[in-house]
Amino acid sequence: MIGDAAQLYGESREAGDLTKHCRSNGDCQEDDCSKCKICEKYKSLLRRNNSIDYDDQIFLACELLEKDTELLAEWQNKTKHLLVDEYQDINSAQYKLIRLLSKGQEEGLYVVGDDDQIIYSWRGGMPA
Repeated sequence: MIGDAAQLYGESREAGDLTKHCRSNGDCQEDDCSKCKICEKYKSLLRRNNSIDYDDQIFLACELLEKDTELLAEWQNKTKHLLVDEYQDINSAQYKLIRLLSKGQEEGLYVVGDDDQIIYSWRGGMPA
């Protein structure tokens, strides 16, 4: 669908590859470039179909928690102990969500990972 969004924006399907890479790495920095315009078109297509993708699940959760301090506090109270498995494979957006949920109670954050088993480097996973 990102290729479709690129074409609707007037670019080649391949132009959507940069957008796809940006989203899967979880490191979107919105600006006025074509990959961001393609991303907006892609999100518009999803929303018209009442859909979100996997990356949106993380992006939207972070956005909600950052905007609503009461909701953030509620979820921080529910996650006094947070276990993150396969930590070596998380991307920037997932890291941001983990930081939001564990802020102020890092002693309850447990991460398990093995940098010899990293399999998601193509989507931003990188051992710390």
